[in-house]
Amino acid sequence: MEIFFGYLGAYSTKKRNIFIFYVLGTIFSILMFWSVGSYAAILPVLTTGIRYFIFIFKDKYKTELPLIFCLIMHFIVLFISAKTPIDIVPSALVIIGCLIYWYLDKEKLKMAIFLINIPWILYYFYCGLYLTTINAIIQTILVGIAYLNLRRISKMDKLSLSLNNKFFRIKPNELLHLIQKYDKSKLIYGFEIATENKNDEEYVKEFTKLICKKGYKINLHSLPFKDQTDIENYLSFAVELSKITNDKINIVYHPVESSNYKDSIDKTKDTIKLVFKCIEDNNYSKYIDISIENLNKLGNIVRLKKEDLIEILNMEPKLKFTYDIGHETIDNIVTNELPQILEERLNNIHIHSHKENRDHYPIEKLGNEKVLSNLLIKYGKKQNVVMEYALDYIEGENFEKKLENYINYAKIIKY
Repeated sequence: MEIFFGYLGAYSTKKRNIFIFYVLGTIFSILMFWSVGSYAAILPVLTTGIRYFIFIFKDKYKTELPLIFCLIMHFIVLFISAKTPIDIVPSALVIIGCLIYWYLDKEKLKMAIFLINIPWILYYFYCGLYLTTINAIIQTILVGIAYLNLRRISKMDKLSLSLNNKFFRIKPNELLHLIQKYDKSKLIYGFEIATENKNDEEYVKEFTKLICKKGYKINLHSLPFKDQTDIENYLSFAVELSKITNDKINIVYHPVESSNYKDSIDKTKDTIKLVFKCIEDNNYSKYIDISIENLNKLGNIVRLKKEDLIEILNMEPKLKFTYDIGHETIDNIVTNELPQILEERLNNIHIHSHKENRDHYPIEKLGNEKVLSNLLIKYGKKQNVVMEYALDYIEGENFEKKLENYINYAKIIKY
């Protein structure tokens, strides 16, 4: 049972769950030592279990007093139980473990558990506890595998939030303050922002001036363009942002929706031609990229899938590709590998979950999104990955709580 709970702890996606499973494992360890009459081992194991239980609620503590209490508890056990020099080893390892469990994030914690288990294995073997040695070896292997698996996802360092005018209800500096307040682990790389009018654009300009000083990146998600003037005005706005940030701006563009496939393809091609003509005529290519996004089914409306975009990408060699994995999962499309041109032009990824036929729901557990998880492992490490979650679908009793939860969803993807 201890191995079983160790296995669950090793593969937990939350640090809190690691402690819960370790508490359960500790209970079975105490029962095992009691049943074989090893009463001397019960005290250090019991205090370790108490520590795990206290650490379950670590996020709620406003002080380090729980850590100090646990350290004092372990030192008392050291003085009581250490009769010979070798007796100091387990207590020393427990004290080191207390510190790493308190201070390290989940990824570093699993690596530290793996390393600290090695001297435990040697200690158990030296003491002739061969079954315990085998148990420790198995748990160490499980933790090592879990760490390597975790690293596949956590190497994604370009995770962005999707923002629109529902986030503009507070001043730009107040929005940035809340983001920094809840992004203490620096999980957020930047923002992909959609605007609907000139007021939104003015807000985004002010917001951009603030966030670029803090190291955040910004990209845009455009609405459908109405005409040539609309294109020129929007690209001019994007170039302004590029000059503020001294960085290139990526603009995500939706293909034109229509009642039939040919009309959607033709109108999308025509719009793309107008966009790139404007870019060329105004020498905007050093300021902006255009990235076309695959869509999902929506009733009788024709919305282009990723395969439909290939001929449009072949038409315009500078056009990039935004892969919306969430749009595929809602249509139950399983993709293992992108066609070559889509992979070559890929510069942006959208992720989100869905309920029934409504998308842009938060991803609450990566393990439930096998297709998405595999695609992120394959394509997400080098790309900007946008959590495209609708504010209305994020839990929270008010705007600040929703924003906090939005940022915390990044931990599910990265860790």
